[in-house]
This record gives sequence, structure tokens and C-alpha cells, in this order.
Amino acid sequence: MTEYGTYETDFTIGSLVLAVPGVPSDKVEVTYEDGVLRIRAKVEEKIEEKKKKKVVYRMDKVASFDYNTTLPRNVDTKSLEASVKDGVVVVSAKVAEEAKPKRITVKTS
Repeated sequence: MTEYGTYETDFTIGSLVLAVPGVPSDKVEVTYEDGVLRIRAKVEEKIEEKKKKKVVYRMDKVASFDYNTTLPRNVDTKSLEASVKDGVVVVSAKVAEEAKPKRITVKTS
């Protein structure tokens, strides 16, 4: 598992790009709670080779990870999206309205 990076634009947080080679999307779980983004996955694979109805080789392969990170600004939790393609998880979200910069009118006294 390798974190490629986090990035942010003015109104979109492209929070995380993470490599998870060989992990199908249905085995990846992404959650967000109290400002923490968590990505979990667990893959189990059983390999068995038989010759003349006799097992000559057996291997159980288990790979799992649990990755946690905080997001750089408040996010609109309704806009959170995650996808897995070619072994890469991408999580993105929009910046919450209350976290966007606001212009304040200066009055003369």
C-alpha cells in the first residue's frame, strides 16, 4: 500500500490517492467520521495444486490494511466519493460551505 499523495483545489478536496494492487473494489471499505478518513481492505486467497487427487501444494494468502488520515479542511460529507480502478483508490469531496473563504464588506464609520 502506497500513498501517492493528497491534493486540494479551492473548492474540491482530492483527499487521497492510494495504491491497493490486487484488491477488488468490493473488498475496500472507506469511512469518514470526526474528520478522519479510514480505508480498510482484506483479501484472502487460497491456492491449491493437486496431482492424481493428492494435494501437493497449498497456500493461504491473507493481505489486509487499515489506513487512517485526517482531511485538510472541513468537507461536505454528502459529497464524499470513493472509487477503485486499476488498483488505485481515489477519495474526493467538496469543501463544506462554511469552510470556504467569505468576503466581508468593509463599512465606513
